[in-house]
Amino acid sequence: MTAFAAAGVLAPAAWADGTPLASSEPSTAPQPTATSADDSERGGTDASTSSVATQPALQVAELARANGLPPPPPPGGNGRLPFSQQVSIHSPRGPAYLAPSAARAWEAMRQASLRELGVNLYPFGPDSAYRSYGKQVEAWRIFKAGGREAAPPGTSAHGLGKAVDLASLEMRNAIDKLGPRFGWAKTEVPSEWGHVNYVGG
Repeated sequence: MTAFAAAGVLAPAAWADGTPLASSEPSTAPQPTATSADDSERGGTDASTSSVATQPALQVAELARANGLPPPPPPGGNGRLPFSQQVSIHSPRGPAYLAPSAARAWEAMRQASLRELGVNLYPFGPDSAYRSYGKQVEAWRIFKAGGREAAPPGTSAHGLGKAVDLASLEMRNAIDKLGPRFGWAKTEVPSEWGHVNYVGG
């Protein structure tokens, strides 16, 4: 239990990753933890930021700052791609999604890679394509603790559904050859050989 929860104080209702719900009125009772919309439709959770505040007027952004986290993005921002706008891509290591245009280009490139090079293309894992804001917060926490490099939450190309971390160097070589035809390229994060971006329309 956090120090905030131990104080037994009231808080505005918020998603588990810190985004306020539609109503900004303070609650008169402790609120249950909710999940972000895109994760709840898949049965997962994104518990990253407590929704409990020390006083009713304290905003979620202030609470995030007090906990050493960046403020959550507005609804519809980076990491808030509605589930209805996420398109599943081939991923034998767990479900992975991209924005519609990126997913269509990815699948066309994957088919060309299979035909021309005999190389299948897929993400390293489920969080290696689209990444919700809550997942970005977790990746940032791990990075700050000495783990794998991550962009500050709300700034990741993964949060736009336009980036993939590849499962093998062979796949990266295939994208270097075929990517320009399909709008995929290595454009950022030089230290991560497997991180590629959709730069098409």
